[in-house]
Amino acid sequence: MAIHATSADALLSYSLATSPTDPLNASTDKDPVIGRLDITVGRNMTTAAYCRKIIVKIPIGAGAAHLTTVNTNDIKQSVTGGSDPGHGNGWTATAVAEGDKRVFTFTPGRAPEFTGQWAVTLVISQIPINKVVGKPVIEVIEETSPTSSNFTPKEPVRITVDKAPPGFLFRNLRPSKIMVENGEKVTLTWEIQNGTCVMYWDDKSDPNVNSEPKWTSPALHNTTGFMLQATSAEDASFVHTLTTAVTVAKPDLDTGHLNVYGNATAHNGLVVRGDLVARDILVVEGKTYTLDELQAKGITIGTDLGKGHLDIHGNTTAHDGLSIKGAANIMDGDLIHRLTVTMKEAKTFRFSTDGMIFGNADGGHALEFTIQRSSGSCTLNIARSSNFCFPAPRDAAVVAKTVPMGGSGPYPSTTFFFVPFGSGGPI
Repeated sequence: MAIHATSADALLSYSLATSPTDPLNASTDKDPVIGRLDITVGRNMTTAAYCRKIIVKIPIGAGAAHLTTVNTNDIKQSVTGGSDPGHGNGWTATAVAEGDKRVFTFTPGRAPEFTGQWAVTLVISQIPINKVVGKPVIEVIEETSPTSSNFTPKEPVRITVDKAPPGFLFRNLRPSKIMVENGEKVTLTWEIQNGTCVMYWDDKSDPNVNSEPKWTSPALHNTTGFMLQATSAEDASFVHTLTTAVTVAKPDLDTGHLNVYGNATAHNGLVVRGDLVARDILVVEGKTYTLDELQAKGITIGTDLGKGHLDIHGNTTAHDGLSIKGAANIMDGDLIHRLTVTMKEAKTFRFSTDGMIFGNADGGHALEFTIQRSSGSCTLNIARSSNFCFPAPRDAAVVAKTVPMGGSGPYPSTTFFFVPFGSGGPI
């Protein structure tokens, strides 16, 4: 599973993949592991940027926070792609030892403009992985600019590289379909060795998924995110998580305020739990009711029957279907929850159900999210002007922080959204 990362002011996007396994395994005397890091740069960017240089630092030592004990030219470096004139006209890769870091420098022949439509991959290979299970962090430092001049080094992008216990393997969580019909089930498969799993979705979980790496969901009525969490059989403190999502065509909708600016058609009838209020004109095709008849049924008409706006505050039933030629506001509850965090101030969110957080790091500022669970935590750094979407588990605390890009303020707040997979929301 590729790990995507950015920093507060980095202009480029980064994605890390490891081999021969993902995650990497710690070495043993009997089974030494020679690892490889593939860092893909510039894929799916929303804002173009020029790059003069990229530096990668890996921690050297024998501990959990280190990747390898080797700090020599036995570790190799190279670049895949970037040979076209517009992609750098060829890149060079060099390495030196700097204290407890191995520092790799990747330099294009001339500064290319990354647009999101192409990418290069920085390769660090022949890495003898050390023997201690842990989560070392590598640093990526770019020298970039929005223009073809005035290049500056940016804050390091920090990427965690898992070192799993020897023999642990957990990868390739895949649904049998990425889109299903409403009420259809989906089968998820994965690969695992020397570990046990728990499947999480909506506000539910299933620990009985270990007889075989295959699991069939219940009937799906809404777009659903799945999180499969594996614990090492050798070291219970090592936990690794995979996620995926399945889209439901024509999903059930449980919402609060709904504004419809075109036509809304209920093919199998419409039930409104409360009064039906038309402040302008209401047309019910197929049968005509007098004002008194509608009011007797709990439907209040502000002016004339006809075409106009329909506000549904509670319950009503249209047995032969309902066509609304205008705007409809259905007022009750919330499906999409708006969340706000103020500049330079961390804010913690918790939720009563599993869901997804999505939005855009707008306003020229970056975002940082830390997902804290009892089993550990991870941090997501969102580049400015980037779209983002990630799972928010029910038992997690999500700490959101807006990272300013300079200046003395005043700083605007940033808004993003939470979509629940079940009934519930922020608490």
